[in-house]
Amino acid sequence: DVLSVLESRRPSPDGSIRSEPLPLHDDPEPIRVRDPLTGDPLLIPARLAIGPNVFFLGTVNADESTQSLTPRLLDRANLIELNEVDLAALGRPTAATGQSRAEAAFVADLLAPTPLPDAMLEPYWAQLQALNAHLRPAGLHVGYRAAGEIARFLALARGVLPLDHAFDRQLLQKVLPKFSGPTERLAAPLRAVLDLTAAAYPLTHHRARRLQSQLDTQGFAGFLE
Repeated sequence: DVLSVLESRRPSPDGSIRSEPLPLHDDPEPIRVRDPLTGDPLLIPARLAIGPNVFFLGTVNADESTQSLTPRLLDRANLIELNEVDLAALGRPTAATGQSRAEAAFVADLLAPTPLPDAMLEPYWAQLQALNAHLRPAGLHVGYRAAGEIARFLALARGVLPLDHAFDRQLLQKVLPKFSGPTERLAAPLRAVLDLTAAAYPLTHHRARRLQSQLDTQGFAGFLE
């Protein structure tokens, strides 16, 4: 119904843009309800006019847990993919290349609670950035949310766990669970994980070797066995 109404927008004789009203219900009279937050009475009309100053934006996760977008919907929308991740700009988004001012402000708000890596955490941050470059071609790279959670974990674990142990746990808990697929997809990123973790991160390395064994014997591997 919303798509049909938006497509009905046409210039009127007075120069304004008008569309058909959006049907909300079939009752001839407005339905009286109460605002769930304030308790104030509200009237819901049977039809709702959508003015020309109203725009609709939506977000969707594209993975096996969601329904795919239909060609009918894609034909009526401007699809903007948000796949690029610049961990070097975490907490300093205005320095990221290719970002508009609006995009930089959005990322800054998104990451506001995230502690910035200080000098003690910087080596782990550099390793995560380097690993992300190897994971990106397979779509397994760490996004801003996961990166922020890793930074927060390391900041809170400092003084409780050795930082090598804390980072090892985060690689195991935040990076490896995304690994699922055939050899063609996982071979290169899994090799990058094995190379990074061979010397200092035994938990992640052991689990990555199990994934490698699955690839070798079955041609397919998944963290959730």
